Amino acid sequence: MRALHVIHDFLPRHQAGSEIYAATLCEALVTTGVDVDVLCADYDLAHRHGTIRWRRYHDLRVIEVINNWAFSSFAETYRSPELTRQLRNVLEVVRPDVLHIHNLLNLSFDLPAVAREMGIPSVATLHDYTLVCPSGGQRVHEAERHICTFIQPERCARCFQQHNFHGRLAFGQRGLRGGARRLAGVADALRRRTPRLFTAMVGAMQSMPAPGSRVSEADIVGRLAEVQRVFENVDLFLAPSPYLGAEYRRLGIPESKLRVSDYGFVPLRRAPRAAPDGRLRIGFVGTLVWHKGVHILLEAARKLPSDAFEVSIYGDTTTFPDYAASLRDLARGLPVRFMGRFERERVPEVYGNMDVLVVPSLWPENSPLVIHEAFQSGVPVVGSRQGGTQDLVTHGRDGLLYEAFSPVDLASALRSLLDDRERLGRMSLAVPPVKTVEQDAKAVADIYDGLTAHSRSAPRPGRRPAQVARPGTVAVVLNYRTPEDTILAVESLQRSRSPVSAIVVVDNASGDHSRELLTGALPGVQLIFADTNGGFSAGCNLGIREAQRLGADRILLLNGDVIVPPDAVGALEGAFDSDPRLGIAGPVLVSRSDPELVCSLGMSYSASTGRMRHPGFGQRRAELGDFERRDVDGVSGCAMMIRRDVLEQVGLLAEEFFFGFEDLDLCLRASAAGYAVACIGKAIVLHEGSLSIGPRSPSLTYFTTRNHLLLARRASQSRPAASRLVQQVAILGFNLAHVLLASPVPRRKGLRSFVRGVRDDAARRYGAGVPEGSGDASVEPRARMPWGSAR
Repeated sequence: MRALHVIHDFLPRHQAGSEIYAATLCEALVTTGVDVDVLCADYDLAHRHGTIRWRRYHDLRVIEVINNWAFSSFAETYRSPELTRQLRNVLEVVRPDVLHIHNLLNLSFDLPAVAREMGIPSVATLHDYTLVCPSGGQRVHEAERHICTFIQPERCARCFQQHNFHGRLAFGQRGLRGGARRLAGVADALRRRTPRLFTAMVGAMQSMPAPGSRVSEADIVGRLAEVQRVFENVDLFLAPSPYLGAEYRRLGIPESKLRVSDYGFVPLRRAPRAAPDGRLRIGFVGTLVWHKGVHILLEAARKLPSDAFEVSIYGDTTTFPDYAASLRDLARGLPVRFMGRFERERVPEVYGNMDVLVVPSLWPENSPLVIHEAFQSGVPVVGSRQGGTQDLVTHGRDGLLYEAFSPVDLASALRSLLDDRERLGRMSLAVPPVKTVEQDAKAVADIYDGLTAHSRSAPRPGRRPAQVARPGTVAVVLNYRTPEDTILAVESLQRSRSPVSAIVVVDNASGDHSRELLTGALPGVQLIFADTNGGFSAGCNLGIREAQRLGADRILLLNGDVIVPPDAVGALEGAFDSDPRLGIAGPVLVSRSDPELVCSLGMSYSASTGRMRHPGFGQRRAELGDFERRDVDGVSGCAMMIRRDVLEQVGLLAEEFFFGFEDLDLCLRASAAGYAVACIGKAIVLHEGSLSIGPRSPSLTYFTTRNHLLLARRASQSRPAASRLVQQVAILGFNLAHVLLASPVPRRKGLRSFVRGVRDDAARRYGAGVPEGSGDASVEPRARMPWGSAR
């Protein structure tokens, strides 16, 4: 079972209730046997809008789509064609059995429809009101201090234009759509380091709205209509509280599609309770923002005897600095401490230092995380009579409820605890049990089974059923100082619907923390740690020899910066099964950051001029059309399947190349021996590229020039001398023109590297090749070259 969890942002950068719950649930689902990926958005002005990033959080694979709000209209904030296109790409790569939606904010309301079109059922956990509230999902008109009991489109339009999302939209239109990347980089640095200055800059943008950033009542009505489409396309909704379930039934979700199921939690270790000093220890835990009502707590505290209590406020004071400053003003002269944010491992300690938790929320909360944490810690709760809080707290038994917005009512509740401390003790003993995350994960896994029962009995088009491991295919993955990416590559391979019989990871003498990370993250995978870095060819050959020892009939070479979709291995194997003459096959290589962008459909090579090209490079897959197979001159070594007979007949990768052209050299030798080389259209592999050696490195120019000349010499030994001379001159011309006209390498450095490449080829100096003192700052000593696994 493969589940893709979808959320507006994710840990560790974004730490709020829904993100923490989603991560906890995902990790628990993994223990039940579900393969889980996380798809989220991130606002990061340092990267291009729409870019896809792949990373890991603990043992979860996280796929991030960059959403910098570079939109032309309000409608694109919830239905962006660009983001929908990328989300479709992610679904095609991951091929989940079920989609679990936590939040569509920053993503696209079209995602459930895309999933349904692809035959993927979906379940959605309702955490807040983001679907119906475009200004953050709390149903709070903060500028006018108004809680929205009912949806009023005119008010929603006014609220959005006063919200920081509107400033973000205006900035995206003015600062990003025109391609002002330098401005974007400055803005991102301000947002991270000086949030107040960034807020002021966004406010300035908001006061000068760009065309298309104005929002009308009709725009809100249009958005609400799209919400109904979401309701139609999601198969099942989970509401963590009865209150939220009732609200969404009122908003249009059919009764048959909605189920109430509270969150599950990791059991908390109860820390020893700090000895009280006679004062009532009151705590608040949460975001310091107006609708959380911390000001109500401080106003209530002023009505209590100051020597009878203390208040500890846990929350980041930099997230909403203006509100935090107003709280400090309110707290002046009171026994109040601002404790800041805290790491998850300190949760038991935090609750161990309070006698009662106050949840003074003004907005209708769902099923607050902090109430569950308090109950797990034996701490009673005083909460506002709002939303899901009143579903969790039983007044007079495990806590007290008071009227929201009333400091007087809250002060009265707290005074009753000051006057009767024994009552507080009885409440502590009466806190209810909290559902565990293991119970939650089992229930959710059962839901997945129910939703996918039909699709499992009738496989979707284009999907191969899981197969027994083929004894003849062994994968070799090469790592050089990119262990996190290599782990992603291996994990994607392990999820293949046509499992390989073994995976061998070769670390090419990284000399960093790769050994520790790979050993800890890849149990059951055979690891080889090279003593020295002999280059890409030598590293691959170490793995190839081990694969041969294991009895492999086919060897799949992979770079550590690839993502292998579930159907890719099966498509390559199918091509070998159908043609015994096929000696080497490669997939369609696409960009890891934009899977519609083609990197290579194999390689073409001109025997007369020596020119090598990657057909399809830079084009969109849709422009090229579908194909089963294309016979080519070569395929890239970053993803290449080789028949064992080829290696036994023509030899392994030539190690004198060190980096570059060794893959084409092997393919040309295989062709000369009578084998076919092909690119398989049904096999798609995502490739990052330039992780070990950057595109601006002069070393890239050096190896390209030298190895291009070496390849041509090896491939044309039987040609007449005059023909070989013409070929060498043509190759020099191609490479020099690239250095002068197209290379991102600085021209002077590029020319020096070009000359060194020509000189070393003439001297037949190959391997690592670049001598120390060459002036190339990117070059390290020969045993530690930084391009060991790059392509």
